[in-house]
Amino acid sequence: MPRGVPHSVKVVSKQFIGLGVSSPGGTFDGIVLDLASLREQGTEITPEILEAVRNQHGFYVDRASS
Repeated sequence: MPRGVPHSVKVVSKQFIGLGVSSPGGTFDGIVLDLASLREQGTEITPEILEAVRNQHGFYVDRASS
């Protein structure tokens, strides 16, 4: 959820399984801005380019667990 936007979760069953992702401020913003800049330059965003941009911002994918 964007910052400053109220949100809530309504549990409708007895068991709840959730995933929370937390990032230091600006990490995802920087990734999105870099990708937008590349798109403006006409660059096609391939999986390799996406991974490189993520890595520049310290966002690494653990392929062993996925």
